[in-house]
Amino acid sequence: MAKKKFGKFVALATVSGLIAAGVSYFVKYKSFHDDLEKDFHDFEGDDADFDGELPHETEVQNRTYVPLNEKKDDAVSAMTEGMEKITEAAADKTEDIAAAVADKTADMTAAVTDKAADLKDAVADGAGKAADMASAVADKTKDMTATVTEKAADMATTIEEELHPDL
Repeated sequence: MAKKKFGKFVALATVSGLIAAGVSYFVKYKSFHDDLEKDFHDFEGDDADFDGELPHETEVQNRTYVPLNEKKDDAVSAMTEGMEKITEAAADKTEDIAAAVADKTADMTAAVTDKAADLKDAVADGAGKAADMASAVADKTKDMTATVTEKAADMATTIEEELHPDL
């Protein structure tokens, strides 16, 4: 029973809200149109100050035109001179840039050549040291082989004497 009463209350509140919103919209709409109509009528009587001539019409009558054909030749020659100056400046800059690139390339080539010579010398030194080390290792290996052979022969003799003392 309480649910039915609550539902009716919600429905009544919703309908009341809709009616209030409609009345509020209608009142605002009507007042807006009244203000707009008032502003429109304020501007209707301004035609009495008009003397029949618009301000820009007098400017049009007093306007003078500049003939374009006279200036055309001057503009072409000025553009030609300007383009020649730009071309000369670009050529000068290009020459400067080419000289700078050539200088830097020469510097870099000299530096690479120096480093390559240093590297060649270092490799030659390394190769010489490697040959010396290989020779030293070979000598040590021969010495050790001779020592091991002598020790093996001594040991074999000792073992043979121990095993066969009467021989």
